[in-house]
Amino acid sequence: MSAGPSRPPATTTALDASASGWLTALVVVQGLATIVASVLFLPVGGALVLANVIRATATRGTTRALFAMFAITGAVALVCVLVFGFQASVTQEVSVVRQ
Repeated sequence: MSAGPSRPPATTTALDASASGWLTALVVVQGLATIVASVLFLPVGGALVLANVIRATATRGTTRALFAMFAITGAVALVCVLVFGFQASVTQEVSVVRQ
């Protein structure tokens, strides 16, 4: 007697492997777009970081790790831009006041 229905053995075809490669390439391109947008266009970068977080929670395996990596990297880029931008703004205001 078996406890449940039997499953066929897991097989990976060449089509599955190539689809996985394309998916990884698309995730990498989207992740790089997230980092660039985080540095240049803050609202778009924030939206892409949020999208990466949502995708990371919805997927598994290597794809999940890639989405999470780009979400974290994009968030760090956003924070750096905000901190250094604020610091530059304060420095400029101080130099104007001194003159």
